[in-house]
Amino acid sequence: MSKNLKVVLTGGGTAGHVMPHLALLPRMRELHWDITYIGSSGIEKGLILSAGVPFVCIRSGKLRRYFSVKNFFDLFNVFWGLLQALAALVRKRPHVVFSKGGYVTVPVVLGLLWLLMHKTRFGILLRAATRDREMVGALGVNQALLFTGTLF
Repeated sequence: MSKNLKVVLTGGGTAGHVMPHLALLPRMRELHWDITYIGSSGIEKGLILSAGVPFVCIRSGKLRRYFSVKNFFDLFNVFWGLLQALAALVRKRPHVVFSKGGYVTVPVVLGLLWLLMHKTRFGILLRAATRDREMVGALGVNQALLFTGTLF
């Protein structure tokens, strides 16, 4: 792999979405990859900053699978997070975006999809590692793009 590989990691909401990234960090550092983490101000911020990884904080909203007025207001958070994620992705110009899941990944992946459709420099590799593959499909992601396996 290239020494100049730029990697953006994203995931959060719970430590379960962050721990796989933390497990990959030693190998990524060994390979001298340029790593940035995009997440929310939740638990991932403290975990990632304590690991010494540059952190970009974005807004996000939670999708509740029940009726709640908060779902309406969270649409604005997701939209604002999308703008923040787009700015971070354009600034960083990553070669790889590894999304582990959680509500904070929605703006990042939507931003990446938008850039993919408008810029040929960006590629996409989606990995659905949980039983929520149906949720990814419900969000309009082509199931053929999903990847399950190891990176190295």
